[in-house]
Amino acid sequence: MKNLYSDRVLSFLSVSRATKLDALTLPEEKRYSLAQLIDFAERKFGKCLEDLLDINERSWKRRELWQEQHQRQEENVEDAVCSMHE
Repeated sequence: MKNLYSDRVLSFLSVSRATKLDALTLPEEKRYSLAQLIDFAERKFGKCLEDLLDINERSWKRRELWQEQHQRQEENVEDAVCSMHE
């Protein structure tokens, strides 16, 4: 099962919320300090700084693995296309 906390918690690092007046209203910028974000994560998700750092590390590893796999797939497709034209 995919860990939803990593995307949710760490996405709060660049928080911007739109007002609910109407679709044409500009977003209301709200910036939070790192301490506030960590406090929120602890209260909302029960995650301390160490947990967040671990989640972030695992998330980056998943991204790197996905990029490697995607790059290999593209290379395989290019090789197959090139071999068809030979």
